Amino acid sequence: MAKAAPKSKKASPKPAPRMVATKTGLPTRSRPKAPTKASAKSAGKRDSALLLAKAAAKSLEGNKCLDVLILDLRGRSPITDYFVLATGTSDRQLHSAAEHVVELAESMNESLYRSNLDEKRAEWIVLDFVDVVVHTLMPDARRHYDLEMLWGDAPRVAWKKEKAKPEAPAKRNRAGLKQSDILPGRPRK
Repeated sequence: MAKAAPKSKKASPKPAPRMVATKTGLPTRSRPKAPTKASAKSAGKRDSALLLAKAAAKSLEGNKCLDVLILDLRGRSPITDYFVLATGTSDRQLHSAAEHVVELAESMNESLYRSNLDEKRAEWIVLDFVDVVVHTLMPDARRHYDLEMLWGDAPRVAWKKEKAKPEAPAKRNRAGLKQSDILPGRPRK
């Protein structure tokens, strides 16, 4: 019998190797730790991360989560750029709010890397979008782990529209009257 000729292998482009942390086995980002001049592409990526963080915060607040805040971890953490923290009142609310954030992120073309949404009675749900990590916690878990204190040096991102400040009230006397309320022509003693 004659041997078949070996098939020629076409050179296919290899995907870029993923950077993996040796201790944890989780993917890491290949960006410098010190801030440098960013290219337009990486600046756009950071802008999309901030947009996702703000949209997630608005969604969580819309789902009746309490104490929603965004921490800016750029330059402080090699893992992510933003933390979004929120407190829920029940495990059902945590799951529902987290699922809405996932749907919102998918509509923004952001993919979920890892989460623990499949846990039925979780007191802490983590949604990892790599550049943005969303934490929804029960009140006791939030007090216990105190992520705000852990990342206390991280600046907080303003994501709510500030309400217009009311005008300062007119000065009133002890009786509660403004100067314009006092009848003209009566001399003050």
